[in-house]
Amino acid sequence: NNISLGIENPSHDKIVAADASSFFGLDPETAEGQGNIASIGMFVDAGILTQPQADTFLGLALSNTHPHANATEHDFQLAKNTVALKPVKVKGRYVVINVLSDCEKHNPRLVARKTNPRTNQVIEQRVNNFYGVEEAGLYDCVVPDEWMSAELFVDDVYVVIEDS
Repeated sequence: NNISLGIENPSHDKIVAADASSFFGLDPETAEGQGNIASIGMFVDAGILTQPQADTFLGLALSNTHPHANATEHDFQLAKNTVALKPVKVKGRYVVINVLSDCEKHNPRLVARKTNPRTNQVIEQRVNNFYGVEEAGLYDCVVPDEWMSAELFVDDVYVVIEDS
């Protein structure tokens, strides 16, 4: 039950879809990828593709992307829900944190935790952020009125925030 692609290579053998593995990969690190890349050269030799077309195809197919190049450790831990939280205190309407040493630039969350009196369930929610934290020093953010009575925490992924 081979399905012919209707393409012949220079040696006049039919190239069939079933001749390859079930996946058309172009990873030059695998045997399948090396074979598939070589077959594109056969298409050029047979006049099915021009060399510039083959180069363009391979350039697009083999391009490396780095979708998380600008992601921080903070971003990764947020995604995995593994961020260490440090308790903080309200001063006026603000929480002020003292960052003890430089770290990767990130935006730690201000997280509030309180119990819903109607359901008795604990609610934990981001209520604000400290923006652009990367150098040692003081940073502040406003606590929304509805969260003033809640327990408050800040993300401390880099373990650089002084205990309050």
